[in-house]
Amino acid sequence: MSSIFKLLFAVFILLLLPANPGYAAVVTNVAAGDYWSFFLKSDGSLWAMGENWFGQLGDGTENTSITPEQIRASGVTEVSGGGSQTLVLESDGSLWGMGDNSGGELGLGPNIFWELTPTLVIPGNVNGISAGEYHSLFFKTDGSLWGMGDNDDGSLGDGTTNTSPNPFAPHVTIPEEIVSNNVTAVASGFDHSLFLKADGSLWAMGYDESGELGDGQADIGTNTPIEIVSSNVTAIAAGNNHSLFLKSDGSLWAMGDNEFGQLGDGTPNSACTIPEKIVSSNVTAIVAKGDFSLFLKSDGSLWGMGDDSHGQLGTTGLINPVFNPTPQEIITNGVIAVAAGQQHVIFLKVDHSVWTMGMNNYSQLGNGTNTDSYVPVEIVSGIAIPAICSISLSGPNLVLNGSNGQAGATYCVLMSSNLTKPLRQWTAVSTNALSAPGDFSIIATNAVNPGRPQQFYVLQMQ
Repeated sequence: MSSIFKLLFAVFILLLLPANPGYAAVVTNVAAGDYWSFFLKSDGSLWAMGENWFGQLGDGTENTSITPEQIRASGVTEVSGGGSQTLVLESDGSLWGMGDNSGGELGLGPNIFWELTPTLVIPGNVNGISAGEYHSLFFKTDGSLWGMGDNDDGSLGDGTTNTSPNPFAPHVTIPEEIVSNNVTAVASGFDHSLFLKADGSLWAMGYDESGELGDGQADIGTNTPIEIVSSNVTAIAAGNNHSLFLKSDGSLWAMGDNEFGQLGDGTPNSACTIPEKIVSSNVTAIVAKGDFSLFLKSDGSLWGMGDDSHGQLGTTGLINPVFNPTPQEIITNGVIAVAAGQQHVIFLKVDHSVWTMGMNNYSQLGNGTNTDSYVPVEIVSGIAIPAICSISLSGPNLVLNGSNGQAGATYCVLMSSNLTKPLRQWTAVSTNALSAPGDFSIIATNAVNPGRPQQFYVLQMQ
């Protein structure tokens, strides 16, 4: 097969609609804490629903929110929910926190126990965030890794397990640097942590009783980072006591606790202490939370395995405690983002509709009730979107033909060799403004180079 045809098969088209005067903002991403949920809109606004005992929703109260409410009006690019704390990353690189800080997990110092509204933690240069159960991690634009919060199992990786003057409170209450450079992604679990380096290597630290670090042992773990995989890892996820990662070939790997089948290898109750391959190809995104796991495939299908006792896998439609020890298809197509709490799931479809399922004791599903849902429920309606009718090559140019384009909109083609990167890190290769509605053709000049690794493309309307 020629390199041109190989490249065509690698093309991935996704239509997103960021804010533009005259167009309503749409949902562009989703996130979740243990018992609460978030979504982001294209205007940079942050919305939340669910449990709020420590102010983790950031609305200034400690009241549960049964339907989505706006927390920030603009500027938010990423949000991460942990056990009782929330981290928020804004477009200027500033890091904000709200919720529980009793263990230092917001990094606000030893005498602040909680915050009911977003509070500044770091004024700039933050590039990625991850809130764990009792600790938090972030990395900066210079590739340095930082952590704060509970460290009694070494989950911060600073070489200690007690960094507080109080021996009964092994907490780090202000951010400390763990690794000085080359960090590109982080994932915080219950009491273990994962991170990636720029060379594609996977590193881990913290608790390891179920083998969640993947170092071949099941023991108390390590308080310093250890290398688990030397190269080709592109994405990571950390659950309660299990871990997932993706490789550059689209394969899904897992290790750790498997009591509920959350590793998806078909052998529940059998923990795995070294990484094992679960799916061989076509996986594009992963989520590990609680005692279950989720992943997306390149065809937009959503899959899940593990604990389904509250319907969080959405596969049974039955009020019956069950678990799935092998991957089960939940949604056949159209899913572009997914997140999970301890026992609930929130996902986003290509039409920008938001769906939830699973435990709803704190109204974390955002549907106005506190009743569990064993099937996906739509909580934000989708919109009609332009369609991509054909993709072709003209020399080094990528040509996109579509219909139902909106007059006055500017379309941008973004490119990346790593599908798991946030859109803000993709490269713009073309912009076209439409003067009239209807059919359209967009040419991304010099976007194609068969000598490069496989490329992915996103069509974004601004």
